[in-house]
Amino acid sequence: MIDHEGTRKLLLEQHRSLRALLAEARAGAARLSRGEGSAGELRRRLGELRAACEEHMRDEEDRLAPVLARIDAWGPERLERMREEHAHQRAALARLATEEPGTDLAKDAVALAEVLESEMRAEERDILDASVLRDDPLTLDASDA
Repeated sequence: MIDHEGTRKLLLEQHRSLRALLAEARAGAARLSRGEGSAGELRRRLGELRAACEEHMRDEEDRLAPVLARIDAWGPERLERMREEHAHQRAALARLATEEPGTDLAKDAVALAEVLESEMRAEERDILDASVLRDDPLTLDASDA
């Protein structure tokens, strides 16, 4: 049996780590915007963020996909939304990694950070909440059927 509580704890801890990396990326973007930092520094931060996001998304896909597919009536929809968000996140992170000099890397990094924060909050509410991802199976009372 899959330990849903262990999965929840792991993924929520990864969210905390991702938020710390997002804060570092925002700080690097702010320094770059003020002319105090470098694009190279921000790119390094974004590279760290990308690697952590990839690990997190793989863990979610490995651990959540089988559960979401059958957890409740909304499970398949949650799974599809997660897959779409992951595809979008991977593309956005790849775009930032290859962004041409002269573009507004700082602005784009902050915009991505806002999207990632928003998506993590939604994921915590819609998937990782203990009322959704739980070890004890939810059974419906069918006595009136």
